[in-house]
Amino acid sequence: MKFGDILGESMLNDEYRKVSRKVKLMYKTIRTGGIKIGKLIPDMVPFFTGFEMVDDKDALITYELPATYHLESGHETYNLIITGITINCEKYPGLADDIDIREDILRRLAHRLNNALIGTFNEEQRIKFQIRRKNNLPSYGFENVLDESVDDEQEKQRIIKKGKLIYKTFRKGNVKVKLPPIFNDGKEMEIVAKYELPSKFKMRVNFNHIFNRPLTFFISIENVKLEFDYVAKHESIKEELKEQILHKIKMKFIRFDSNCDMIFTKYKDAFKDTETHVVKEEENKHKHLIKKVPSVYKALKKGTIELIIHAWDYDTIKSPQFEKQVKFNYELPNLYKINIDDYSNNYPVSILVPEIKINCPEEPELVKQSIKHRIIDKLRTKFNHFDLTLFSRPSQFFLKDNGTWTNL
Repeated sequence: MKFGDILGESMLNDEYRKVSRKVKLMYKTIRTGGIKIGKLIPDMVPFFTGFEMVDDKDALITYELPATYHLESGHETYNLIITGITINCEKYPGLADDIDIREDILRRLAHRLNNALIGTFNEEQRIKFQIRRKNNLPSYGFENVLDESVDDEQEKQRIIKKGKLIYKTFRKGNVKVKLPPIFNDGKEMEIVAKYELPSKFKMRVNFNHIFNRPLTFFISIENVKLEFDYVAKHESIKEELKEQILHKIKMKFIRFDSNCDMIFTKYKDAFKDTETHVVKEEENKHKHLIKKVPSVYKALKKGTIELIIHAWDYDTIKSPQFEKQVKFNYELPNLYKINIDDYSNNYPVSILVPEIKINCPEEPELVKQSIKHRIIDKLRTKFNHFDLTLFSRPSQFFLKDNGTWTNL
């Protein structure tokens, strides 16, 4: 099932769809896995479960989440609703029915999801797992069904496939790093960095060494894009900051999946015994519209719009029967943003501008808010003829990650 086919999601807001798409990708990667008991209970002391004494921290617990789940949105909490979780432990079979173990696994999985969604969520938002009976599932149809099937005989291929999916999921994102006081005039500073890993990467697969992670991504440092709002006084500070950011990116992968490792390197020798993989970017179905935005924008950047003005449009008293056609000049700014909404039924490609300059040489007093709205509506109609829509929303324009900036 494709994201756009999820029943009911077309009626939801942009925030829900953005979260839902990312959750679906990550749910695939965490749906099955294994966790050592010692990681669930770090300060574990021997305890009984059923008729068994549990005292081995390295005993592995495997789990499997259902292929179908519901994602319910709220003001601060997104509820990821499932009908159950299958737990198995060969050494301690009694743990399969232990409620505390089940809740610990779900909390750990929720923590991984929330860490991965830091750049998507607001500060107060988070995801929580809920287990409900089948007759108590949400009735409004926000059901997600994964087309994932796992063959135990091809476990290695499953791990490889999962690793590629994780790379695609986390290839772009944000990380937070803290710059030590010694590098910032005695004050600790938190920096948010935006990163993008290359779509082409090297991966080494090795299942022979049990102490190593079977998948290792090798990334050339020169192909990593980093953006952050901090100007280092010295080159050494800049390099230290980059090292911290790269380490954060590496840990983002490792913490999400124990099978993955990542090495950033500038040495070509490190790429031996590796295979080249390319992340297949989904082709944008609105590519033809995006291509014509610059030419349409330039053609409509300046112009004249005529309005029929009535007596009530003036601040001064006019005859009730007064009516006049007046010309207004408008000019769009050089800087604009292209925004794409795959779920828009009418105009999926929109143009955001911070302001529109409007003047009336004939009667300057008419340039007021009510008239501006009418002019903008007329101007928007011009863009609609090209299957594009224009918005003058300063608050939306200056939001981060809200479209592509373009400067004529």
